[in-house]
Amino acid sequence: MRAVARGCPRLSKLTLSGCEQLNSASVRALARGCTALRTLSLSGCRQIMNGDLWFLLQSCRQIRSLDLQQCENLHSNGMHALAEWGGRIATLSLRGCSRVDDAAVAALSTGATALLTLDLSECNRISQDGIRALTVRKRNIYVFCFFSLKKFASTQTYVPT
Repeated sequence: MRAVARGCPRLSKLTLSGCEQLNSASVRALARGCTALRTLSLSGCRQIMNGDLWFLLQSCRQIRSLDLQQCENLHSNGMHALAEWGGRIATLSLRGCSRVDDAAVAALSTGATALLTLDLSECNRISQDGIRALTVRKRNIYVFCFFSLKKFASTQTYVPT
């Protein structure tokens, strides 16, 4: 990862899906060297921590699309990072992030001003209260994806009117 970070400073799109061995040192090297990233997939990178997300978002301020599916260590602290530093992110997937809960969604709702699409599928700790808090603050979001949230009576997709 350090070689990619050093050799590709203008890299704009990177998919690291399923890299379960990707650790904090790798993420931080990536953030330091690839500050032009606009699209990043860390889907299934299970070692990603909230502090890594803070560092990444502070360094890579051009990210527009971020896939964090199955990053199971992320929770409300990581969503605070997204709220504070993820102002340009339009598409965000938190699908299967098992620690994302109502507090995490509330934290996310306080910033991330460009956010238009949010996938919270399989985030089983989110209730209707969390979604309500998000929609009250984030009127510009036009797509929510909820597919197998256990706390909801049925599968649903929410599109504010």
